[in-house]
Amino acid sequence: MVVEIDGGYHERQKECDILRTFVINNLNIDLIRFTNNEVENNIKNVLEKLQNTFAQKV
Repeated sequence: MVVEIDGGYHERQKECDILRTFVINNLNIDLIRFTNNEVENNIKNVLEKLQNTFAQKV
């Protein structure tokens, strides 16, 4: 699993993000993204999402 934390600059590079996600997924690796804001202001929710995502894969 890849966890990516996106800052504001990701708004300007959406095409790169789409390509990177495609490549990662084709390697059979799951990717989950969070914004800086989510991590800084709602870490509990971020951790719950990670836990739920990981639990589904096990």
